[in-house]
Amino acid sequence: MKILIIKQRTIGDVILLTPLLHNIKKSVPNSTIDVLLNKGTEDILNCNTDVSTLIVYRKKYISSFSKIVSEIRLFFNVYKKKYDVVIDLDKGDRGMFVSKFSRAKIRIGSPGVEKNIFSNTYTDILPKHE
Repeated sequence: MKILIIKQRTIGDVILLTPLLHNIKKSVPNSTIDVLLNKGTEDILNCNTDVSTLIVYRKKYISSFSKIVSEIRLFFNVYKKKYDVVIDLDKGDRGMFVSKFSRAKIRIGSPGVEKNIFSNTYTDILPKHE
């Protein structure tokens, strides 16, 4: 099973992601887990044996054109990998578009995305914590 986890926030958020990665790998031992994260946070997961591939997204660009090209490249790279499951742990548009482009049969979003106009992107929504 090919799984993509999307967590495009800060280093602290990526640190908090590590137990989830471990639990998924423990539950689905033959899975490959890729993580999409922001540039500057990748060092946290570089040596994590539960992760197969880190997909690093650079947030700052020289021009709008280079940003658009980078976004399109990201979407098509995810599209080509044919993930079975995508778990978007953020509420941002980029994660939503990546999830949509992934072609994954199971696309899980964070609580709150169901209010977005693209809410049909996800097949499931994570439970809200109080």
